[in-house]
Amino acid sequence: MKGFIVYHVHGHDGFYQQARFSILSLVDLLRREGRTDIQILVYADRPKEFAHYPFTQTVFMSRRQVVAWSGPFRYVHRVKLEVLNHAIGAFGLPLLYVDGDTRWLRLPDAPMEVLATPRARGDAGVFYMHACEGALTPEAHGEYYRELTAITESSRRRCRFCVPMVSTTRPDGLCGTRARWAFRSVVRICSRRPWVSWTIS
Repeated sequence: MKGFIVYHVHGHDGFYQQARFSILSLVDLLRREGRTDIQILVYADRPKEFAHYPFTQTVFMSRRQVVAWSGPFRYVHRVKLEVLNHAIGAFGLPLLYVDGDTRWLRLPDAPMEVLATPRARGDAGVFYMHACEGALTPEAHGEYYRELTAITESSRRRCRFCVPMVSTTRPDGLCGTRARWAFRSVVRICSRRPWVSWTIS
């Protein structure tokens, strides 16, 4: 298995329509290339709508679960982090998270290869994004950097949140990791610092 591509969908029909188009554009590429090494994971409050799709597994998210995963500040984008935490624990790595309004132009072989390749220096450079929107450093976004890197000394050494990715989708909304610690750390911070939650979207 090369890896997993993760979606999460809940709420009104418009989000489901976007996700159907995105997932089917990916399924089409997998079928045309005869691929079976990429698995699609869909977290949804109506999982039966995707259960018959090829290459796809679904995970039910109840309304209660969505509320719980939104955290104490009820920030909806925090749900993405909890979905990723769950996917890492239940299915493994590497994985890519994709927004539901993404259209696939080609399979993400390059990022999957990078994420699947062990590195000699711990977990440095474990994040992959479709484009680099700016790194977290002591000089740039210092408040966020200090919160994230204060968790442990080891996370300070490996805190690299931005690795450019070749254009695979449009518009934006793709990130990946091979580090199990990555999103657990951010979720803990989001539970006590609302201004960190607001930067996650």
